[in-house]
Amino acid sequence: MTTLRRIGDSELTRVRKGAFTLIELLVAIAIIAMLAALLLPVLNSAKEKGRRIKCMSNLRQFGIAHTAYANDNNQVVLETRETVGSQRHPSPVTIHNVPGFSYLTWETMNPYVPGISVTATNVTVSGIWWCPSAPPPVPADMLSVIQGWGWLNGIYSYFGRADLWKPNEATHPEGLTQKELAPDRLLMSDLLYQFHLDMSWSYNHGRRPGINTDPGPPAFTGLNQLYGDGRVVWKSVNKFDVPNLKSGNNSIGLVRDYSISTTFY
Repeated sequence: MTTLRRIGDSELTRVRKGAFTLIELLVAIAIIAMLAALLLPVLNSAKEKGRRIKCMSNLRQFGIAHTAYANDNNQVVLETRETVGSQRHPSPVTIHNVPGFSYLTWETMNPYVPGISVTATNVTVSGIWWCPSAPPPVPADMLSVIQGWGWLNGIYSYFGRADLWKPNEATHPEGLTQKELAPDRLLMSDLLYQFHLDMSWSYNHGRRPGINTDPGPPAFTGLNQLYGDGRVVWKSVNKFDVPNLKSGNNSIGLVRDYSISTTFY
């Protein structure tokens, strides 16, 4: 026969001491939440630093690819796309070659830099063509742009053959790559672009990375920049006069697109 035993007061006290009270549980949860809030920015910063390093590696590999192209073509580099005879587009990647011009195109660069696949129904962009800090591209959106304009919107800016540019297309073309690769001339950069239609910003590293994702002022942290000798340097946001990043400011480095759309560097 089973004997039932009444728990004494002292034994009940010992049971209660081994458990959390509601207040103690709430305090523990609050402490964990506070620690998570303190650690999350640190973890996010570490992750972004890793992505930034990968992005820097992408640009270094682009440097190797452009050097290989120049070696195969009498040391002459490709040209940044021009439209309407007066506008330069550093970030779009034109798909097919344009007769009479040596623009940077997927068709030309694919043997040197694979990673873009284009068919009549699908587009994929991978490898060094896309910065890991930016949201992945949407294939349907990219296909729509290709069908409408003949290019895809890239996440890097390309500055080539500035010696052929018209005076109003860039404020300081002397700092950009001209006919040949040079160590003191900018060749490529992380994207920093303002779109005229809604004045939104595009950039790779910062609070709202991606294409046309930041309503402004732009909360970017800086740009990785590739020079003609293959070196990549980080240009911090502290080196930019952010409030005066405007298409009409001729004292800063910029390239003019349609209307007041502008690429800054």
